[in-house]
Amino acid sequence: MDKGGESDETSGVTGVRVVDARKSPSTDKSGGASDRPSAVERTVDKRGITGDGGPEVKDKNGNSSDIPPDEVDDGVVSEGRNKIFRLEGAIYSIVKTTQNKLISSVNEPNKILKNFNKRFDDLSIEITKISNENSILKTNVSKLENKLLEIENISSLSSQISEFNITNELADRQPRAQNIILYNLSEDSNNTQNSTSDGDRLKLIFNEMKIDFNPINFNRLGKLSNRTRPLKITFMDTKNIFKILRGQSKLRHFPDFKDLPFSSDKTLKQREHMQTLRKELQSRRENGEIDIIIKYIKGNSQIINSKNL
Repeated sequence: MDKGGESDETSGVTGVRVVDARKSPSTDKSGGASDRPSAVERTVDKRGITGDGGPEVKDKNGNSSDIPPDEVDDGVVSEGRNKIFRLEGAIYSIVKTTQNKLISSVNEPNKILKNFNKRFDDLSIEITKISNENSILKTNVSKLENKLLEIENISSLSSQISEFNITNELADRQPRAQNIILYNLSEDSNNTQNSTSDGDRLKLIFNEMKIDFNPINFNRLGKLSNRTRPLKITFMDTKNIFKILRGQSKLRHFPDFKDLPFSSDKTLKQREHMQTLRKELQSRRENGEIDIIIKYIKGNSQIINSKNL
């Protein structure tokens, strides 16, 4: 650079002083030339001289750039924009992720609370259902208890009636044990009492059976009618009754007495039981059981096999 102009070219210089060559250099008081800037010097603020002599360009942050604004490459601008877009996208993604996490963290308790409310409602329904079933069960149990009480009362009454019937039955059987009934013995129409006729024929019958005739009483049962009435015979000793019942089979050999069956003096219940046994005996014989009979065992009539005798 010539003497007509002087520049301070140093790193970091922000201004350039330019001296007008048309003006003479200033002189100091001693008559020599002075290095101080003259009044015509211009100061360019905030600008420097680039390496190629052009003005120095600064960006918005104050950083220097040697590229003039009109010479900036479009590729660089595009790349910068892409970086900005990617940065914005990354920021958006981070913000969106954070937002979703926040929403999720807020919704999760609501979801848990909703599930809890649903389970609570279901539990309430089950409790109500169980309560209703329990009420029905209590009602049924109460009904069963009432029925059981009725059954117990009936059973108690039945037991009392049964005991009463048994007592009456035993009381009725006791005097009957001394009696025996003879069927089909014809009555003498000329004698209404038939005492002599019946007594004489009884002696003949018992003589054929080899049994001592010593009854204390005998009489016809029922009112006089066209039908032959049964003859009831009373003995002092019940042993005579069993002798007659066992020995009546001997009468089958006598034509006059073969159709005269003897029977014990039965109560109403005994007669009903015997009638049931006769029907059962008939039914079983019709089904092929031919070796069965009705026999008294220890005072009770039963159907047994005759081969077991």
